[in-house]
Amino acid sequence: MLTRRIPRPEAGMRIEARATKAECRELAALFDLPAVHAVEAAFAVRPLPGGGLELEGRVAARLRRLCVVTAELFDEDFPAPETRRDLPGPGEAEAGEIEVAARE
Repeated sequence: MLTRRIPRPEAGMRIEARATKAECRELAALFDLPAVHAVEAAFAVRPLPGGGLELEGRVAARLRRLCVVTAELFDEDFPAPETRRDLPGPGEAEAGEIEVAARE
């Protein structure tokens, strides 16, 4: 899992994150891939009435995969489309912070 804590914005803000080598190894194991070379995310975060948040942005990854026909390894870019998520307001994260996570 890839998780980042960010300050809860009073107004809109932009966040960018890159997976560490250790996180890439964990993601490769989670998704049963030979390797995850890189994962990058960029989001615009805006507060919503009632304490929630809206995230809009992209996630991109460089993956190593195994061809099921030839059994050869190959690298592939995996761009995720534009994303929108409404996150709940205050709860599990510490006051003034939110937790953004990419999950299976």
